[in-house]
Formats: sequence, C-alpha cells, structure tokens
Amino acid sequence: MNKSAFIAQLVERTGYSEPEIRHIFEEALSQTVETLAQGDCLRFMDFGTLAPWEQKERAARNPHSGEIVLIPRRVSVKFRPGKFFIEKLND
Repeated sequence: MNKSAFIAQLVERTGYSEPEIRHIFEEALSQTVETLAQGDCLRFMDFGTLAPWEQKERAARNPHSGEIVLIPRRVSVKFRPGKFFIEKLND
C-alpha cells in the first residue's frame, strides 16, 4: 500500500476530508523525522518503538571491482514492534 491509498482508507474510515487527513499525516511524518533526527526515540504504546541508531564506519568490498571502500558512519532507524502489533500479525 502506498501513501495515497493509506490516506484514502483513513478518509473512508474517519469521514474527514482528504486534504485534512493529508495535512495531519504529513505533519505526523514530519514530526517523526524531526524527533528521530534529534536523537530521541518514539514510543507508541502497544504499537512499537522507533529509535535512531548510529552505524559505525566500516570497510566493504565493491562487488564489481573487488575494491575495498570505506562506508562512512551514519544514523539509521530501528523499529521494535510492540506486543499488540506482534499479536495482530500472528492472528
């Protein structure tokens, strides 16, 4: 499912207009990114936790040339699903 289909489902379920839902959804995504960029975790009870984590600099091999290249450190995101989330996936 893509973002447009997700928003369309929210419009259908809530009765709010598409522009209202789109605005709320975009703001929620923006706030999520800002929070994680500041190094903070997001915890949603029963759903899960989004947490930034730093990947260390490491060496890797270019599969085409065999040359060893250095991959710089970067911040990524880990998601740890909550109990309710796991239970719903396994119903």
